[in-house]
Formats: sequence, C-alpha cells, structure tokens
Amino acid sequence: MVENGCEYEYKIPPKRGVIFVIFNEFGQILLELRRQRKDPFKGFFLIPGGGIEPGENVESTTMREVREECSIEVQKLQKIGEISTIEENGYTNTRDLVVIESYLGKVVNAENKNIHLWASPQKARLICKHPVTIEALDKLDCFLSPRK
Repeated sequence: MVENGCEYEYKIPPKRGVIFVIFNEFGQILLELRRQRKDPFKGFFLIPGGGIEPGENVESTTMREVREECSIEVQKLQKIGEISTIEENGYTNTRDLVVIESYLGKVVNAENKNIHLWASPQKARLICKHPVTIEALDKLDCFLSPRK
C-alpha cells in the first residue's frame, strides 16, 4: 500500500482468546449452542471461550470468562495448547486451550446468551462441527490419553 509517497505493508493485528474446558462430576464437558442473531457461530455447538482484553493474560482471561459465563471460581487451570486460524477478514486468531482442573461453585448459565449442554467428549465429537472445536477436542484427547 502506498500513502503520502511512502510504501508500507498494512498488517491486520492478531486477535487472541481462550477456550476453556470444564468437566462435571460425570466426566462430561460443557458445550454451548450459540444462538445470538448476529453471532458468526450461530447454530454451532462450541466449547466456551472469550477474548483476551488489554492488560490480561491467559490465566486472568480464563478466570474472568468462566466467572462471567458460568458463575464459578477457578481454583486450578492448565493451558494444554493453542489453536490459530486465519479469519475471513485476514485476522490471525489464536486461542489458548485451557482445562479447568478444579473450581468452586455450581456451573450455571449466567449470561443466558447461549444454551449450555453437558456432553461426554465422545458425544461432543458427534455434535460439534466447527473446525476450531474439532481441533480443541483433538488436543483434549491428547491431553487426556495418558490419564485413561
């Protein structure tokens, strides 16, 4: 691109977010069916997550998002991977995949924007069709496999 006689490369800034995996006492993971009219993920079952805000890191974002969306307090978490995609607008969107290893409280649908559903990892594979969620489930399988 050329502006004022100077040539420069315009770079779209990267986006960063988290995807958090919460298990219940039955070994099921929390999914959400996105249903907001203007949501680009409307109609997809996804593992919940959210964007990293200025001044936050992966841990603080995860704790904030889990509190906002599920009304629980994270006690222990572990980052198990990253998923990067190039969006239609050219943005690189990197999401850190985090497993919530322990928490206080009862998971509730605090924001009530989407529909929450508990599913076994096997059932999640059958109903989750979004490529990012499929990749997250693959990484989750690798993380859990030594524990099986």
